[in-house]
Amino acid sequence: VGSEKLWEQFCKVIGRPDLIENPKFRTNADRVINRGELIEELERIFKSKPTRSWIEELERAGIPAAPILTVGQVLSDEHVRYRGMVLEIEHPKAGIMKMLGTPFKMSETPGMVKSPPPTKGQHTFEILRELGFNDEEIIELKSKHVVE
Repeated sequence: VGSEKLWEQFCKVIGRPDLIENPKFRTNADRVINRGELIEELERIFKSKPTRSWIEELERAGIPAAPILTVGQVLSDEHVRYRGMVLEIEHPKAGIMKMLGTPFKMSETPGMVKSPPPTKGQHTFEILRELGFNDEEIIELKSKHVVE
């Protein structure tokens, strides 16, 4: 919670008004110093009801709250799917693979994934040529295992 006022309201919502005047948790600085102990206490409290129930109660009290999602939950979220944030693309060695799409969706210059991730060393010659190396130098670097 981001303020002392929210802390007081929060403690009431979770059924622990005694935490408001507890010297270990009275101010934000106190809560930071005693963070480990506070987290243990809050974990016990939050395990008593489903996440959705806590979110609803906290939101009704005007306390910002949201669940902490796993990566799998985020990637399967309806909004994430709608925005095209998970793509399936054909990779030359891995076959069909899922990868993240671009988060920028501008009307006149929409971002897009044009190719799969490169394989190890796939663009070595092109990159080193752009940096001024000639083919003989690149071959020597490859033979010494400096680059792939």
